[in-house]
Amino acid sequence: MILSIFNYAFFISHKVRVSYYPYASSLVTLGIFLYYSLSALPKKYFNFLLTVGSLIIVFRTYSKINYLELDQVRKELSRQVAVYHAAFNGIDVAWAEMRSGTIEYAADVPAFRFHWGDASLRRETIKWLWQNKYSQAFFIDDQRLKPEEVILDLKLLNLPYQEKYVKGLGRILEVKNSEDYSK
Repeated sequence: MILSIFNYAFFISHKVRVSYYPYASSLVTLGIFLYYSLSALPKKYFNFLLTVGSLIIVFRTYSKINYLELDQVRKELSRQVAVYHAAFNGIDVAWAEMRSGTIEYAADVPAFRFHWGDASLRRETIKWLWQNKYSQAFFIDDQRLKPEEVILDLKLLNLPYQEKYVKGLGRILEVKNSEDYSK
């Protein structure tokens, strides 16, 4: 219980670096508190309160759903997936940091995390992909990825690249073999 409270207090008092708030921590704390406070009740009252409480939560959750908003959310998701798909269409391998999984899901392109492993291993991988004629794209406007790092690696490997800007996404460096640039 103390660990859960400490965890929740930490997120309240520190800058959260992710785009969602850690609700799970507060729910764990609430659950522990309710368990210990309600376990003193006789079992039949405890089961009754648990059932009624669960039904209230389910009812309130489903009564607040606005199906028009859900349709808008679906359309927005489809639009965002289309942006990723168009941006990485025709690419064999993508490099990113925080959005590598999103690229894999939305664009159906294998993606590597740029900072996974050390720099020499990453450069060897980029070089091997180039030598085996795999086209690569580096999402340089990704969070926690500095464009200078990517450009430095490409210059050290003496690889040609082209920068393109994708509206709604950002800058992408494409590394293709010379015959691929004519397409």
